[in-house]
Amino acid sequence: MLSRRQFIQMAVVAGAAAAIPPVFESFRQAAGADTEAAFFLTPQRWATCQALCSRIVPTGSDPATDPGATEAHAVAFIDRFLAAFELPSSVADNPPIWVTGNFSGRNPTSRDGYATSDFPPDAFLSDSGTGHFLGLTPTQEVSWRLQLYGPDYLKTLPPWVSEKWASQIASLIPVAYPQGLRQLYDDGLDAFDSWSKSTFGTTFAGASPEEQDAMLAVAGNVVLSNVWTNVPLPTPPAPPAAASELVPAITLHTFQATYGLPEYAWLNQVDDPAYVERLGGTAQWRAIAYDGDTEPLGNSLFDPNMYGPGEGPNEGFGMEGVYVPFGGYREFRPVSTLGDSGTVLSAADAEIVKQAIVEARSKK
Repeated sequence: MLSRRQFIQMAVVAGAAAAIPPVFESFRQAAGADTEAAFFLTPQRWATCQALCSRIVPTGSDPATDPGATEAHAVAFIDRFLAAFELPSSVADNPPIWVTGNFSGRNPTSRDGYATSDFPPDAFLSDSGTGHFLGLTPTQEVSWRLQLYGPDYLKTLPPWVSEKWASQIASLIPVAYPQGLRQLYDDGLDAFDSWSKSTFGTTFAGASPEEQDAMLAVAGNVVLSNVWTNVPLPTPPAPPAAASELVPAITLHTFQATYGLPEYAWLNQVDDPAYVERLGGTAQWRAIAYDGDTEPLGNSLFDPNMYGPGEGPNEGFGMEGVYVPFGGYREFRPVSTLGDSGTVLSAADAEIVKQAIVEARSKK
């Protein structure tokens, strides 16, 4: 068994030999622990999945301002998606595929073109913790069961679905992972654990952030993985195929969980009332300066004092209080900035932009 230092050094050497960019960033320990109930993952696989998510989107030095997958409960998102057709009605009223509408409660309604203090309730998640999702059509249900269960999906269909019809539909549906996502996660998480034990003598969750990042880098990089098995002895064990196959799926799901609607992970992160009044959104969205879902206020431009409905450049857009951008307008959110500075455009800056647009239009 290699020492931890030897393993990390080998990863760096292999990366250099493959002529790829450095694979290690600053190592940041994810804070906190997710205590959500599991519906598909076993306790050990939950711990491994959570550790993988926490390294794919790490937590910064301050979880409040630089949160990651741990704070987004990414592992709960993944677990409940994998158990979509097995969740009790107290958890979700339909399979958690597409959340229902209309409003999340993160933004207020408008009146006369201005934001009010009226925040509609969250329609995505009830106070009891039940997620509200759209019902699936029979075709959609066959498709999603096929994605999750693979060839065993026919065993999971409700009795009212014709097996012959479902098989015909399934023959037309492309599937990224023929064994099904559930089997992919089972095999992949177990493979990461066995690989970590053979290399470091501990489970993946028990390894250090540096060791976890090294394993993720090797398992997720085809060039590095190939070089890994051809460097001079002593070499660490090559990544199991199941671990490498899991990386693209768990990476996608981790980013979806971290930066998507928090209700898909059974969270409603309206965690700062003062912030909600100004902008709305989750801690993860604030970290990337993203507005997120903005209904019912929307991110249209509001200015009832500039033009009347259907007048001037608003002709054809007769909704009162919502107008087409044409300079001199007022926004609820200061989203226009100077480059990457984060500095909001001043009135003088906006006037320059407006004049440039006017001149360009006049030349057409």
